[in-house]
Amino acid sequence: MSARTMTRAIARCLIALALLAGAIHTPTAIAGPFRIMGGVPINLKGELIDLTNENGNDNRIWSDTLGAYRNLYIYLPPDYDPAKPSKVMFWFHAFLQETSWFAKNSLSEIDAKMAAGELPSVVLVFPDGSPATKRRRLSFPAATMFMDSELGNYETHVMEEVWPLVHERYNLSNRKEDHIFAGASMGGGSAMRMAIRYRDKVGAGISVFGPLDLRYQDNRGRYLGNVPLDVPRSNFNRPKLPVARFGLVVPIYLGQFAEPLFNLRDPHVASHIAAQNPKDMLSDLNVQPGELSVFVGYGRYDEYNFDSQGKAFANRARELGLQTEEVEDRWGHHTVRTANHILPSALDFIRRYFSENEPTP
Repeated sequence: MSARTMTRAIARCLIALALLAGAIHTPTAIAGPFRIMGGVPINLKGELIDLTNENGNDNRIWSDTLGAYRNLYIYLPPDYDPAKPSKVMFWFHAFLQETSWFAKNSLSEIDAKMAAGELPSVVLVFPDGSPATKRRRLSFPAATMFMDSELGNYETHVMEEVWPLVHERYNLSNRKEDHIFAGASMGGGSAMRMAIRYRDKVGAGISVFGPLDLRYQDNRGRYLGNVPLDVPRSNFNRPKLPVARFGLVVPIYLGQFAEPLFNLRDPHVASHIAAQNPKDMLSDLNVQPGELSVFVGYGRYDEYNFDSQGKAFANRARELGLQTEEVEDRWGHHTVRTANHILPSALDFIRRYFSENEPTP
């Protein structure tokens, strides 16, 4: 075995051990106990529609776009009325999470709040962003970012297959003001990217510690620094550039997430990344005041430095006149605990956003 192969094997073992021991702060950990039946909550006031293979039966939907069966959950609120158009929120899950994670960990609380009238009645849609193929980077599966890429057209799957499916099966509003895209980590960046691109259909984007400035760099050319350089990153030819650090564990490198979404050897890769970068898209797509409301939440000590990316994105959104809400968890990391600390602010944003955008009688 070569020294290089040995080093990679050791790195895989260290990462696996750290994950098992909880040393890596990851949003994939399960946050506390929940009542389950086949892996999803029971005793909901509303109804959770299971179009997955996660609970015994295979109810998955077929995706022509991806050439594979895909999981999908749909939550109907307690007072869902087929005769009345409903508000809707798409939730995009984090890297390494399954489609049901939000339903398992947060849906019971939200269901109770809707039943009590503390949250507006909203249909929730949980698309599947797990890789349809088995391509891996080191010990991890590839992160799709719900993006159209060499991995597959995941954004197209959401917008041209899941979107029409739920709007045809259920009575959902056609008003953009009645639609929110939201997510955490990988899903947070994806939700904001798609909310910007499809702002003719979606009125608000919510990101909980998501990657919102893929071309961020600090004054020393690093991803991991809190003194931003106002010039966006244009050189991506360093696949070993650290993009995250978790304590004493080996760092996470650029190539592990960027490839195969982008070809880092392509001399035009910076422009390809800019086209999928939420911060760049605000300007490049000429987003106008009033077109989109955004919520950005993060932990001050995010291991991916998504706090710095979130600040840069929120500053740009405010400069363009967008309604922008920014929440920082003072002691937060890239963890479930931080997401749970930000959740009440995000739910309050949702409540106020829908209330302020009710149609005029």
